[in-house]
Amino acid sequence: MNSTRLFMRWAFAGCMLWATSPVQAGADIMRVFERLAAPDMVWEPIEQATLGGQPVYWRMFSDAGPLMATAARMSQFPNVFQRALVLRNKVVLSGVAGRKHWVADLTATSEGVKGVLSMMLLSGQSSTQERAAVLPWLSQWAQSRYRQTTHSSMATTTHEVHSASLPPATLRRLIQENLLKEGWTALSDSSTGSLEQWGKQSVKLVFSAYQVGDGTTLFLHAAEPLRVGGG
Repeated sequence: MNSTRLFMRWAFAGCMLWATSPVQAGADIMRVFERLAAPDMVWEPIEQATLGGQPVYWRMFSDAGPLMATAARMSQFPNVFQRALVLRNKVVLSGVAGRKHWVADLTATSEGVKGVLSMMLLSGQSSTQERAAVLPWLSQWAQSRYRQTTHSSMATTTHEVHSASLPPATLRRLIQENLLKEGWTALSDSSTGSLEQWGKQSVKLVFSAYQVGDGTTLFLHAAEPLRVGGG
C-alpha cells in the first residue's frame, strides 16, 4: 500500500513539475526523488550542466544500510529504474521514462553505501546498440560498468559509468592530460563543483570523479550535435 501511494505521489509530482521550465523541472524531480524514495539518506547538493542542449544532473548520496537493501529501496519506482546490474560490492540501476534517463551507481563501503544519482533530460529515444567508448584509452585505469547512447533531433549523447582503483584526483589528472594530448579544450568557465566540461570541435564532454570507498566512480557524458543539411 505504501509503495502504491508513493508511486501515485511520484507520478503526480512529475506531471506538475513539467508545467515549469525543463531545467527547473529537472532539479525539482531530483528533490522529489530524495523525499519520496529514501527520506533518511544523506544527499549532497545537486550539480548541473548542459550537454548538447540537454540538462544533466548529478547528486551524491550515502546510506548506512546494506547495499542490496538500499538498491531495493531505490528500485521501488519501476517507472524510474527498469534495469539492474549487480556486481561484487556494487549495483548499477538504470532506466528511461519519458524524457528522463536515470542512472544510480551504488557501492558498498566500510561506512555503508556510497552512491551517485544521475538524470538527463532527453529529446530523443535511447538506443541499446553497441557504440565505441567515448575515451578508449580510459580502459587503462578504469573498468566500464555501464554505457547507453541516445539519439535525438539535436545530438547523439552517450552516458558511461566507470570504476577505478585510483584516487579521484589521480584519475582526473590522467584524463586531463590525455584530453589535452588529443586536442580537447577545458571549458573551465562552465565547470561547476566536481563537474569538468571539455570540448573538441563540436563535441562536448562532461565528467565527474567521486571517491567511493578505496576507489573512484566516474560518470561521463558526451554529446555530438547532428549535422544539419548533410555534407
